[in-house]
Amino acid sequence: VDQGKMTPEQARSDPRKHIITRALGVDESVQMDLDTVPFSEPGELLLLCSDGLTNMVETDEIQHLIETTPFVQLPETLVQAAVSHGGADNVTVVAVLE
Repeated sequence: VDQGKMTPEQARSDPRKHIITRALGVDESVQMDLDTVPFSEPGELLLLCSDGLTNMVETDEIQHLIETTPFVQLPETLVQAAVSHGGADNVTVVAVLE
C-alpha cells in the first residue's frame, strides 16, 4: 500500500497479509524499527494496535469509537469491538494521550 502497488481494500484480502516478517522471541536479537513522532497538539492520541483489531474492525468504526469513547475505556472498547466482529486473532490495543 505504501508503495502504491495495491489499495488498502486489496491489502485487506491479499493472501499474503498473514506473513510475519519479524517477530520477538525467535532469535537472540531482533532488528527493530525506531521512529520519533512528536505530538503536534495537546490532546492528540497515539493508537498502537495489532492486526487483530484492524482485520476485524473497519477504519471508520475505529475512528468513530475513538471519537465517542472516554479515553480510559478506549483500549477495552476497541478490543471488545474486534471480539464482537468475530475475534479471529489476538487483539492488542495501547492508547497514549498527549
